[in-house]
Amino acid sequence: MTGRRRGDRRRSLAAAVVTLALLAAVAVGADRAAAWVTGRGAAAAVALGGDDVSGARVDIHGFPFLTQLAAGRLTRVTGVLDSGSFGGWPCPTSTSTRGESAPAPRGRSRRRGPTGS
Repeated sequence: MTGRRRGDRRRSLAAAVVTLALLAAVAVGADRAAAWVTGRGAAAAVALGGDDVSGARVDIHGFPFLTQLAAGRLTRVTGVLDSGSFGGWPCPTSTSTRGESAPAPRGRSRRRGPTGS
């Protein structure tokens, strides 16, 4: 009987390890997919907001993206476009930013302390 119990424990442990590995793979895949979709949406917004914009691409770097998004601060974002202008002003073809914060959602303040808890 002890041999059967030991085998059951090993199978249970192996099943738990495989399950955790699959969950981790799904979480990483979801994070990367969210970063990709957000980058494409940002590139589309750049293309719509400018004049004669072509080849707009926005890459969001850093991992995990979803926790950065929840915190309102992205590690690094790179934007590239082949050509275009905004408001008549020509734009650089490449730009990169690090550690920028997103504006706080309406009704919430990022400030802490006596005026904003």
